[in-house]
Amino acid sequence: MITAIILAAGESKRMGEPKMLMPWGRSTVLQTVISTFQAADVRDILLVTGGAREQVERLVGKTVQTIYNDDYKKSGMLGSIQLGLRAKMREASAALICLGDQPQVEEGSVRSVCDTFLKTRSSLVVP
Repeated sequence: MITAIILAAGESKRMGEPKMLMPWGRSTVLQTVISTFQAADVRDILLVTGGAREQVERLVGKTVQTIYNDDYKKSGMLGSIQLGLRAKMREASAALICLGDQPQVEEGSVRSVCDTFLKTRSSLVVP
């Protein structure tokens, strides 16, 4: 099983409000990212939250699994990646790491990375 680990633990200091919760098309930035992975048939999605935990979890509801990085201020993005990988290491054969504030990730790119992994079982696949 391929797991998507979407990083959504940032503090959004520069924007003043959580970027992931901002409108994007008919949705929000984060919902667009999640929808892209779902459209690419990635069914196991783990969202790592932090700074805007309550707002993010309220937004996504039960559509994806969430895990809270309680050390997000100190551990940063690397800590969120490590937390997500530890949570999924027993059940996932691969992990896609994506930023929750990058709504322009394309379904085709996600599919291509997944397909390449499934064909090659390479330890690293980049789009």
